[in-house]
Amino acid sequence: MKFVYYEAGTGEIKQISPVKDEDPKDPFIEVEDSEVEDLFSGKESTLKYFVKPLSKTSPIGKLIEKQKPMLNWSSINDWLYLVPSEAEVPECKILQNIESKTITITITSQPLKDWWSRSGFFGRKEFPVTACSSKDPHNSVWTKWVSSKDLLQSVTFNYEGDDDFYLYTHRFFEFYVHERVGTKSI
Repeated sequence: MKFVYYEAGTGEIKQISPVKDEDPKDPFIEVEDSEVEDLFSGKESTLKYFVKPLSKTSPIGKLIEKQKPMLNWSSINDWLYLVPSEAEVPECKILQNIESKTITITITSQPLKDWWSRSGFFGRKEFPVTACSSKDPHNSVWTKWVSSKDLLQSVTFNYEGDDDFYLYTHRFFEFYVHERVGTKSI
C-alpha cells in the first residue's frame, strides 16, 4: 500500500510514501503498490498525473493522467508557436481590436478552464504573448506576460504601435486563433 499526498486545490501530486504520515498536512489517497510503481521508482513523472479523490475527506481515489496537448514541449514549434488566424473550434482565442488597440485572451469553454486550473497551469505563473513584425519570431515588437491564473477569466490589455503583427506564444492548448476586428480610423 502507498499513500499519495496531493495539493487540495489542484490535485497535483506532492509526495508518494510507503508510510502513512500520522499528522498529514496535505490530503492523501491510498493506492495499491502496482498503481504507482513507476511513479514511486521515478521511471515516470508525477507531473503527468493528478489525484481525483472520491470526496474531500476520503482516502479513496485514483490517479488520473492529465489530458494535455502540451505538458512537455516536443519541438521548438511548441515553444515558439505562431498563433494561426483561423481555427474551426479554438480553445484559446486571442482577439485583437484594432480600434481600441486592445488584445483579449479567452479560454473558450468552462471544461478547458477547469483543465487549465487542474493542471496547475503546468507550473508556469505566466503565459507569454509576443507580437512580431513578421512570421520570424526573432522580429519581436512587444511581449506581454499574462498571469496564468488570470486566464481563467478573459484577460484584456492595451498594446501600442503598428496593428499589423503576428502573435507567438507557448503551446499549451491544441487549437488557438488570432482574430482581428475593427478598422483604424484616419
